[in-house]
Amino acid sequence: VPYIALDFDVPRRLADAATPSAFRAHLATVHAAAAEAQARMAQELGLQALLEDSGGKGRHLWLLLQTPVDGAVAHAFVVALVAWLRVPDGVHIEGFPKQARASAGGLGNLIKLPLGVHLKTGRRSVFLDGDQPVRDPWTLLRDAPRTSREALDAALETIRRSPPPPSPRRADA
Repeated sequence: VPYIALDFDVPRRLADAATPSAFRAHLATVHAAAAEAQARMAQELGLQALLEDSGGKGRHLWLLLQTPVDGAVAHAFVVALVAWLRVPDGVHIEGFPKQARASAGGLGNLIKLPLGVHLKTGRRSVFLDGDQPVRDPWTLLRDAPRTSREALDAALETIRRSPPPPSPRRADA
C-alpha cells in the first residue's frame, strides 16, 4: 500500500434528513474535524497528511508513504488511528485500506484518488491549505513529505500508549 487515507463525511442518515441549513452546519463540523485531525496527527504523531476537499460532502486526509507497506500493516495502523482521533457526533470517518488483504482477483474497497472528479457532484477534488485551494497541486504532490515505515511504527506505538481523548461534542448538540 503506497498511502493511507482518511475519508471524513456527513453520515448518510444526517445528509438525507437535513434541511439545507442543517446540512451546511453538518458539513462545517466535518470540515473542522478533518482539519483538527490533520493538526493532531502532525503535532502528536509527527505525521504530515495532505488535506483535500473530496469534491463531495467531505474531506480526505492523505498520508503518503516513502515505500509501500504490507496491507495488513497499513490496515492495523488506520484502524488504530481512526479510533484514536475520536471525531465529533455527526462526522463519519473511514480509513483506507479498509481490509488487510483483498480477495483473490479483487481490488478491495476503493477511495477516489487525489484530484479526481466526484461522480455525483462532477466537482474535482482539490488539496487545501487551511480552507483555501492549493494553487499548484502537482508541486504539492511531488514535494509532499513521505512517511517512513519507522515513523508509521513510532506513531502506532504512540497511539497504543496514549488513550484517546473523550469524544468531542458538536457545538450545536
